[in-house]
Amino acid sequence: MSLDFRGFFDMRRADPMRSQAGPLPGRAGAAIARLDSRRRPFCQPGARPFTGVGRKIAPGGDVAPGADVRRIMGKIASVQMVRAAAAIAVVANHVCSDAPVGGGIRWLFQIYPLAEIGVHVFFAISGMLMILTLREGGSKRHRSGDFLLRRVERIYPTYLFWLAMLLLTAVAARMAGTGYLDFVLRDAVPSLLIKNILLMPGLPDETHYRMLIPQAWTLVYEMYFYLVFALCLAIVPPRRLLLALIVAIALPLVVARLFFPTPDRLGWVNLAYMVADPLILMFLMGAAFGAWWKAGTTIRIVAPGSLPHAAIMVVALVVAVVVSGHNMAEVLVRMLAAMALLVAAAYYPVKEGPVARWGEFFGAASYSIYLAHVMLTYMSYKPHRILPLPAWTIDTALTVLAVALGCLSYRWFEQPVQSAFTQIRRRRRARLAHHVLSD
Repeated sequence: MSLDFRGFFDMRRADPMRSQAGPLPGRAGAAIARLDSRRRPFCQPGARPFTGVGRKIAPGGDVAPGADVRRIMGKIASVQMVRAAAAIAVVANHVCSDAPVGGGIRWLFQIYPLAEIGVHVFFAISGMLMILTLREGGSKRHRSGDFLLRRVERIYPTYLFWLAMLLLTAVAARMAGTGYLDFVLRDAVPSLLIKNILLMPGLPDETHYRMLIPQAWTLVYEMYFYLVFALCLAIVPPRRLLLALIVAIALPLVVARLFFPTPDRLGWVNLAYMVADPLILMFLMGAAFGAWWKAGTTIRIVAPGSLPHAAIMVVALVVAVVVSGHNMAEVLVRMLAAMALLVAAAYYPVKEGPVARWGEFFGAASYSIYLAHVMLTYMSYKPHRILPLPAWTIDTALTVLAVALGCLSYRWFEQPVQSAFTQIRRRRRARLAHHVLSD
């Protein structure tokens, strides 16, 4: 399969969420249009247009609540660029060496704190997109199930692909007698492997449980928030969703931090630690900002209806700082930096051009980039031992190679899989329209 670089820059062609066939003709298309018109948005869009790459699009236009994540993110090019930068910072932090001061790019560019802020940005964007892609039509149970199904379709295929690649590489290395990745096979006992596949957290007494793909600990956090979000959707109407999320996310965190000893992080996915981790509040802050942004609020003029959303962000920040203990200054800086980046990106107009198009592409590919670099993380120490080159040159080469591997994964695996899911949903809607016409 050849790599078509022109397809990277033609978002209408490369984006699998844009239908190539156009609307269904005749009565079936009209029935689908009627079904779509019954879905009411979570937040009534405001009057202020928001800016995409080189064009202005009115809220409630072609980026409507319930639209797919890629369609929405394609219209917020600057947010895509921030997400791309966050992913690359995390990759560089993982594949670069721990060279002494002055050696590698990890020290030269202070990659570690940037990567920490990048993780906060990921969680905030995730919370924002949950609100922007929410549909209100149908029953509470249907909304909850539809949301969870779409999240599973989005998260699991690419994750399972790279988990399989890691295990197959470990098996091949053992058969070749190299000993490379032997520890992966040693740890991959059935119980751990099943929980890794399902992205389940570890219990408080599972001291040796960990993710075989180390950076997948963030996906466990994501799944926890998805489940809480879906549960809230099934219980309360959308207009009370943010309040329900506060009760379900912030209240357990405060209780755990104030009345119980802080649990150990263990393998980074300890359930007790995760529930009490202030980092989880980034989802809540992102969701509040998503509701604020969708309502058409500007930075200069704060509409009265947006005040609750702003208050939720402030309260979440205060709670995170208060319960963080001795490292409250560090938590405050990271959360403020992440939200400042997201807010600035959401309101920053990006002009069409090569930088914007590359930023959009790398942002869309950020999930594949984030997972794919596991293949280089485990072997990144070897080039430094073998090659007589400065540490920063090897670090740069490994980072570029990891990003390129993620982009290929996005182009050749993630895009086709997501396109297949889109076609399945489209056929399902066509069948539903046919039943409507039959009745």
